[in-house]
Amino acid sequence: GSTRSRLIAESMRLFGEQGYSGTSVSEIEAAAGLSGGSGSLYRHFASKKALLSEGIREQVAAGKGLLGLVRDAGTAEEAPLRESLAMIAVAGLRRLEQERDFNRVLIKDLSLFPELLEIARTEEIARIHTAITDCLQRHAAPARGGLDWVAPANVIIGAACVRGPRDGVPRMPHLDAEDTSG
Repeated sequence: GSTRSRLIAESMRLFGEQGYSGTSVSEIEAAAGLSGGSGSLYRHFASKKALLSEGIREQVAAGKGLLGLVRDAGTAEEAPLRESLAMIAVAGLRRLEQERDFNRVLIKDLSLFPELLEIARTEEIARIHTAITDCLQRHAAPARGGLDWVAPANVIIGAACVRGPRDGVPRMPHLDAEDTSG
């Protein structure tokens, strides 16, 4: 890839591992295959913060695939709710694992940069939440159509974030177990 792409990828990895403040420009340059301490990063980005901002924007843009899957699952009316939720959960858990560094940066460091946190919140988290809420609403029985589906969407997203994949393989025993609810 290009030098710019390597800088973004390596900075996000290092920010995820060491935190934003714990990562020096020299470390980013060296990890990207440049001479550490040479100032090469500044030929591509105005600052370390500008590099973080671009990394966040790229990660959010990469999330469009998950958003599309959630929307597809929500509009597949012939698919049972259980199947739609399983598709959403598996895709979400895989994304959490693939985007581990982004998630660490989001949790650890974005409070230092409220404008970047807002981008992640509105462009990624809120859109996925809305799509899950819409999916639940579309699958609801007509008698339950007027219910507030925001809280169940919160639970689904929260459960996926807390549970997370084990050994790189998403596990959802509550969805795999035999349904005894009738």
